[in-house]
Amino acid sequence: MLGACVAPGPELRAHPPDGKHPAGWVEARGLPAAELAGLGTDALAVRVDAPEGARVPPVPPVLGASRREGGALVFEPRFPFQPGRAYRATLTRAGGGDLALTFSFPRVERSSTTRVTAVHPLGPLLPANVLRFYLHFSAPMTRGQAYRHARVVDSTGAPVESAFLRVEPELWDPDTTRLTLLVEPGRIKRGLGPREELGPVFEPGGEYAIEVDPAWRDGRGAPLASGFRHGFRIGAEDHVSPDPHRWTVEVPAAGTLDPLLVRTAEVLDRALLERLVTVEGAHGASIPGLARAAEDGRKWSFTPDEPWTAGSYALVVDPVLEDLAGNSVGRPFEVALASGSDATVMSPVRVGFEVGTGER
Repeated sequence: MLGACVAPGPELRAHPPDGKHPAGWVEARGLPAAELAGLGTDALAVRVDAPEGARVPPVPPVLGASRREGGALVFEPRFPFQPGRAYRATLTRAGGGDLALTFSFPRVERSSTTRVTAVHPLGPLLPANVLRFYLHFSAPMTRGQAYRHARVVDSTGAPVESAFLRVEPELWDPDTTRLTLLVEPGRIKRGLGPREELGPVFEPGGEYAIEVDPAWRDGRGAPLASGFRHGFRIGAEDHVSPDPHRWTVEVPAAGTLDPLLVRTAEVLDRALLERLVTVEGAHGASIPGLARAAEDGRKWSFTPDEPWTAGSYALVVDPVLEDLAGNSVGRPFEVALASGSDATVMSPVRVGFEVGTGER
């Protein structure tokens, strides 16, 4: 007598990346069709798993999206599952009988080719209240490792504790090749508890460095090809907002595609400078072209798509453009709230200039 075939019950399965799911995926299979149709896409969630008994704060779900696919509910993360890291998937069912699965994928050692290519600001002299640093990598990096592998050290090589504000998720660009590290603002603003208890992160006259541990893994799971160190000196604090009217503008001649060159009166945040300054024509129309900020954060250039024509133009500066200490064009980083005055500039700042024919 042949035994009856029994359909497998509902279950969760985890799969490593493949051609269709390059970030890996988790599926809930074997669900009755009616139940599958009634499940919300948030019913299947994945979190980083914590060791049993560990006291950790609530862990947010892994970012991703769920969809119905081939008779299953499929979850695909926005960023690849990290080899060697434990995850826990859960499926919440309306009638009870929730499903759970703990999984991880083995780490595959790969050749080390990724490097830190640059750090901004360059220095060599930075204000004592410098607000942020940018690390640039030659290839996409693994998220969630920054605060274990990037640190500030003093002139003796000792780590400066609590130098960076721990932001979750970390502040990566869309390509995961540029990381923004914020200096702990509680140790920058005068009068706040962290600064009173621990002191400022940087002391004027001191020498410091940012160090990157070569154990930091890139997006393929390989460690960095080498460590990285960038040294700099610290000067006085800066509490003055940038003033675009103090900038020097070198104007090209009409009929050319020569760049417009702007020299700022101080070092500005290079990433912000590149995207927060634009050019308008006489009637307020934006001029299309390519804007570039120099490596040192002191120069900005603009090359138009079409040749310049004679007439009136304006640099348009977004008021959120900042210097290295977080002082924006619109307001200083430390606004004296007790004074009752509003020093904030809300509208863009315009700096006019004229393009001539070049004839004499």
